[in-house]
Amino acid sequence: FSGRTGEGAFHFPWLDEWLPGLRAEVIDPLGVPLDRIRRMQFASMPPGAYINTHRDSGAWVATTHRVHVVLTSNSNVSFQFVANNDRAPITVQAKEGDVFEVNNARRHWVTNTGERERVHLLIDYAEAPNRFTERLRPGEVMEDHHLATGRVARGPGSAH
Repeated sequence: FSGRTGEGAFHFPWLDEWLPGLRAEVIDPLGVPLDRIRRMQFASMPPGAYINTHRDSGAWVATTHRVHVVLTSNSNVSFQFVANNDRAPITVQAKEGDVFEVNNARRHWVTNTGERERVHLLIDYAEAPNRFTERLRPGEVMEDHHLATGRVARGPGSAH
């Protein structure tokens, strides 16, 4: 994960366990170098949920590509975004196994009116390599507001 600046990435402890499978099944086939991934996360959306219209913000948005890898879905999930302000929204009806890129700086929203959970793997990657990559140890906390000056991680209960 990265902070708002999107200059580098912090690897959480569980990544070591998941990375071989993620590389073999997703990252390597997409041709995305690991040192360019700024953010990678699972996004779960239960039945009946919705994500309000929004634009992602932060410096990382302007410097990354947002890729959705559809892990589970249903025919009643609707992902909509506005590609051009003078046109109607575009609807993406993605099924399991689909991969698509979207400009998340544009307005977008999602609804799940189906009976199954929707889970996507979201990958935000940049054209240039990360300025830094740091591995967090169990119990360390990423301090977002300190990222511009480097890695700041602290254990639970530490003073600010």
